[in-house]
Amino acid sequence: MCRESRPGVFSPRICAYEGPYLFADPDGSTPDTAARPFPYRLTEQVTIRHPTTASGRTPRTSPDPELTSRVRVLEAN
Repeated sequence: MCRESRPGVFSPRICAYEGPYLFADPDGSTPDTAARPFPYRLTEQVTIRHPTTASGRTPRTSPDPELTSRVRVLEAN
């Protein structure tokens, strides 16, 4: 969904933006099967209270689909 940056002017940057990420891609190009050094391990659950963003968009988990599928995000109101 696009919105106008000024009346009658649509910005492609505004159209492409889908909201902020809670986590970056922690593994980058490292395979998902690689062992993590102690004491590091992936987050399993995040609880957020009253999330708000300047854009008004809902925060997303991560650009990494594997991480997104493994982390539960709970919104506590």
